[in-house]
Amino acid sequence: MFANEDIGVALKVFRRMGLDISKDKVASDLYGDQVPRFIAFDAKGKKIDEVYLPDYRTKTSDLMKLLAKASQGHGDLPLKSFVKKYRSFLNDLDQIEGKKGTIAQKKARLGNDGSARKLAKVKREEQLLTKEEEKILEAEKKLLAAVKAYDADADARKRSAPAAAPAPAPGGS
Repeated sequence: MFANEDIGVALKVFRRMGLDISKDKVASDLYGDQVPRFIAFDAKGKKIDEVYLPDYRTKTSDLMKLLAKASQGHGDLPLKSFVKKYRSFLNDLDQIEGKKGTIAQKKARLGNDGSARKLAKVKREEQLLTKEEEKILEAEKKLLAAVKAYDADADARKRSAPAAAPAPAPGGS
């Protein structure tokens, strides 16, 4: 099911966590054989809704509806629009990666025997491609900001940052 690109892209917006209910009696009693279950919460922690997908069936429209519902009002960009634009970004990035491979092959073919003019031309192509890639990556940042995507890397950075010094006690000496 997660091979579905739309689901994979849409989940980029959310903080996700998985729970093994087999080790929790209360959860096991509550959900029993009704797993996998996807439960969505809004940014304030209020439960939006849930979806049960028996056997992780590949029909994901119910899950996409749940994600769209949970994302409403969170960012400036609706989830469907984000998914469409992000898939376009991924396509552009794939094309750039392909072009990088082609340039690497050209450089390898030229090697030390290539003329300086031909090598300079390949290096210019490489520079233009780098600028194009930077432009696309900047557009990705704007896209993620517009949808207010969850940044797992930021959480990881916060957890690994050294703890701040404790605040002084009130009425100190």
